[in-house]
Amino acid sequence: MTPEHPITPPPELVEQWYDAIDDESTSWKQQLAARAAQWGYEQHEKMLLDAMHSVVPQPYEPEAE
Repeated sequence: MTPEHPITPPPELVEQWYDAIDDESTSWKQQLAARAAQWGYEQHEKMLLDAMHSVVPQPYEPEAE
């Protein structure tokens, strides 16, 4: 079994992606990989924003120089 990675889609989401695959176009593996990559990117982006917001209070207003 593959070890759990912090950015791993839940099985229910993978099932939704699999059900939405268009059999007429590119391979199902490519479609599934593309959806997983996009989801992973969005999760990573959210984690980075959360980390940034924990350091920089929101709403951020730069000081006038």
